Amino acid sequence: MLQTYECAQELKAPELNPQVAAKISSIPKTRDRHMLAIQKLATLSMTILGSLMTKIYDSRKEGMDTIEFLEPLRDTGKLLALLIHKQSLNRKAFIEPVMTKEGHDIVKESKIEEFLFSNGLADR
Repeated sequence: MLQTYECAQELKAPELNPQVAAKISSIPKTRDRHMLAIQKLATLSMTILGSLMTKIYDSRKEGMDTIEFLEPLRDTGKLLALLIHKQSLNRKAFIEPVMTKEGHDIVKESKIEEFLFSNGLADR
């Protein structure tokens, strides 16, 4: 199933910044890889839901109550989005305490983007 679908680019789980990976031990890296795998399943689920919602919307027929189908799908997508975001926060919370004070001070205010600790981490 994982090979049947390709995750939408805007839904991909953030990767761990290479700068952070270089500063932490193997235990938090392993834990993060497991959490990232969970996020990837959720993002793929959201991609499939979105695709299905689009197909239902595009193929509406007279008398078909698309809202009856789309609202639960939309709500499922919202729950999956929340799950992905909370998992990203969880990943950060496990990694930050094992960093040096200097590293922690740099990453503590970073926002989640393509990378877990922001895209411009190397510049900071």
